[in-house]
Amino acid sequence: MICRPTGAARLDDHARIAGLASITIVGGILLGTIWLYVFPLMVDRGIGLGEAMRTSYEMVRRAGFWEHLALVILLMVVNSIGGPAALVTVPFSIVAVVVAYHAVEGRGDAVERA
Repeated sequence: MICRPTGAARLDDHARIAGLASITIVGGILLGTIWLYVFPLMVDRGIGLGEAMRTSYEMVRRAGFWEHLALVILLMVVNSIGGPAALVTVPFSIVAVVVAYHAVEGRGDAVERA
């Protein structure tokens, strides 16, 4: 005899899946925030991935986690437009991250001169 899930059991499964999805989405946003500067650090300083991840975490923590979280969420919203607009929104996001990197590094004057 095959047991088929009842409506309540299926609803419970959907709730678990939705909970797992929300945990992974929130976790991804938080990790994206603390590792925001990994690629700029690797290019600018020529360091490896692990060192860049540690340094990015320290930079975000020192300069303000909540401000960086707001930047990441703003860039996600801008990039969610998608389609042909991505030809503008993605480069905008890259420039925004690089400008923020230089500002946190204390080299904001180099951005202003450029």
